[in-house]
Amino acid sequence: MDLTTLLAATFILFSALGLDSVMHPRDIVLEADRAANLGQVYVTDTMLNAVMKAQTEEIFLTPSVVSKPVIRMSNQKGIGLSVIDALSLSKVADSLQGQLGYRPDRIALHLFSEGSTVKVLVTGYETRRWGTFEQEVAQVKDERVVSLVKRATIVAMATIDPYMTALNLMRRHIKDKDFKGSEDVIAFAKARLGTARINAERSMLENLEGMIALFRRDTPRANERFQSAMDSNPGNHVAILNLALTKLEMDKDADVEVLVSKMLKENPPADPVILATAHLTLSAAYLGLRQPGPADMAIAKAAALNPTNPTVLAAWAEVKQQIGDKAAATRLREQAGTVENQNEDYAEIAALYFSLSWEKGEPVLRIPFNSVTTAADTAEKTAPTAPQTATMTAPAKEAPPADTPAK
Repeated sequence: MDLTTLLAATFILFSALGLDSVMHPRDIVLEADRAANLGQVYVTDTMLNAVMKAQTEEIFLTPSVVSKPVIRMSNQKGIGLSVIDALSLSKVADSLQGQLGYRPDRIALHLFSEGSTVKVLVTGYETRRWGTFEQEVAQVKDERVVSLVKRATIVAMATIDPYMTALNLMRRHIKDKDFKGSEDVIAFAKARLGTARINAERSMLENLEGMIALFRRDTPRANERFQSAMDSNPGNHVAILNLALTKLEMDKDADVEVLVSKMLKENPPADPVILATAHLTLSAAYLGLRQPGPADMAIAKAAALNPTNPTVLAAWAEVKQQIGDKAAATRLREQAGTVENQNEDYAEIAALYFSLSWEKGEPVLRIPFNSVTTAADTAEKTAPTAPQTATMTAPAKEAPPADTPAK
């Protein structure tokens, strides 16, 4: 290959890899296979891959403030790598990707049997922090192979993306309140984050702990966890708003007004859903302070930002009722009913699930309509639980300090 051809090929490689990097800022590559002999178990690699992909996609379908990765099977390539393959430059591309530090997250499930027990060897690579990991998951009594594969996928996802995994498991169990799976993943993830005072990842996990406490109607515990989440990351808007919700139930309306007003002035959220929730929360604080005029102005801003949210509309109806505008209150209640289950907000925001308590001594209650309940009801009834914290294997290499950036 002459110099001109080499330079042209290098340009194509960089351009192609750059295209994939832009279109796929974070990839998770999945792969599943089985041993040739599984006794009486008959399953294909195609089936295993389909189950694994569906389980992973379900986790990332959970509406969240965090960004979502691109999920692809190991035999799927991005546009850039497809171009490289067409030019027969795959080996050069692999070397170049390694030199550039590009390596997607990977999960592989290997199904095999020992005696009469089917097992899954879970292996993978998490790029940002933990490196390689490995764990064996054994079939339990009466467990179907499909459920075993789903459970093994959750074991892997607890390392690849513990936050989204815990959030999804929380949503699955809103009705039965069996949050042990979510709590196991949270505990496993927190144990590896170190003790640095400021840690954004820990803040998100602590916020989920507060959400679980709210579902259990343990407001003091929820208040403590949301406060910890805010201390771990003072810029966590969701934790601030969830803390405000618990303080409303504790009849600390003045504290809520100060907390939310300060956030809106000094560090307003850019996301319209979170911003709408801030104005909704501020409106409830004003009602508690017996200031219906400011409450009406705040809730109007929330409705302008999130006009199809039934919670916002119902809260605005309550404000109109306090002002004395009964006609507007009736109209807004009817409107809230017509948009029931049409709106999807973020699963880590407590105001999506609970009413904002502004009357003295009024408890925080589940709101009468929300799309999250519907989503949770449609989850598979036999959804696999997360692994016990004690059984989860530490990463193959020593983890870096909590705030060390990934290389």
